[in-house]
Amino acid sequence: MSNVTEDSNDTGYSRPLEGMQGVIALLSKMHEDTNVTLLHLFTRIGHEVDLSKTRRELFNLLGNIPDLSLDDKFDVCEALGEKPERLDLFMGLPDSVKPAYVMRVLKEKGKRQE
Repeated sequence: MSNVTEDSNDTGYSRPLEGMQGVIALLSKMHEDTNVTLLHLFTRIGHEVDLSKTRRELFNLLGNIPDLSLDDKFDVCEALGEKPERLDLFMGLPDSVKPAYVMRVLKEKGKRQE
């Protein structure tokens, strides 16, 4: 933990804060650091919850695509779940092109031929 100091106007050097003023400054800094850390954690947790919800929705959406076996659905879920940016892309596509994207993913995994 760093020392809390106060700039001296006369000499340009820093000097330790005295008594309660130093304690208050230290607690204030700790409070700010804690708030930043908590905000970061809440953001990460929120993102993970959203991602989990989207992964659950993915399997249901794959049910709307004809000619997919259960294994195909699992393969697509795994492939898209490994890379959140690909999952975001799929979820943002119009429904009319989602089957083509799924076939592309299966082809990349070696599960389908052209």
